[in-house]
Amino acid sequence: MDIASIIEKTPYRSGSTATVSPEKKSRHTLEQGIGNCSERAFGFAWMLRDLYTDYQIIHLMHPDGITRGLGHTMIRLPYIEDGETRIGLVDLKEGGIPTSGNRPLDIAELTKGTIHDFQIRSMTPLLDDNSGYYGEFLEGVSVGYARSSDVNRYFDFMERIYVPLGHDRLEKIIYDGVTLLFGYLPMVYTPEYDALVEANRVEVAVQRSALWVQRSSLFMLPLFLGFEAFTRVRFPRWSWLRRLLAPSDSATPKFSQQQA
Repeated sequence: MDIASIIEKTPYRSGSTATVSPEKKSRHTLEQGIGNCSERAFGFAWMLRDLYTDYQIIHLMHPDGITRGLGHTMIRLPYIEDGETRIGLVDLKEGGIPTSGNRPLDIAELTKGTIHDFQIRSMTPLLDDNSGYYGEFLEGVSVGYARSSDVNRYFDFMERIYVPLGHDRLEKIIYDGVTLLFGYLPMVYTPEYDALVEANRVEVAVQRSALWVQRSSLFMLPLFLGFEAFTRVRFPRWSWLRRLLAPSDSATPKFSQQQA
């Protein structure tokens, strides 16, 4: 893939896109040039799906801010540069290839803290060759990745259920909730999972509990509806059970009418 020509054609404007539609997100990030680092990575991945290219979405996660979205997102994929095919990191927010001493970086370098002699090999005249994500930002960071198969599975599910509601942020809340509820949000793999959970025990416990309640409601609601329907349908053979489930007369408060 000629990554340089794609980045060079991206207009790069400030702002983010709240859309949850993969197709719209790809259009907003690549054609309109708006989006944060995560939005740009997923918008680019949507295009890669049709090319059958294997890739990973790379997440840099800070233990003290992972539940607040503090971090940075890139993509790792095969690309062609100066006629040579490489597999490495592409920083779509910064518009180029992160390097150290003019050597392209890969995942292993991100786990070692501040990168010296860092420079973005910029592929667009709209951005410079600097970035704040490869200095002190890397100290204590955990590196995770989402596999292309998981991301493409998320895209396929979103395509099946997505119906425009006319409000991007409302759509994001609803559809991200649905994909999380049914287990279609891409899994992020990291060798430091236990350390991240330990640093955010309260937040993780609350989020797990909320997810358990949401998923259990999928099973409880049909049961409640079934019991309600059962008590309203007349089945003579089961009349004893309806009487058992129905409230007793003694439990019903009685009011006498008084004449004026």
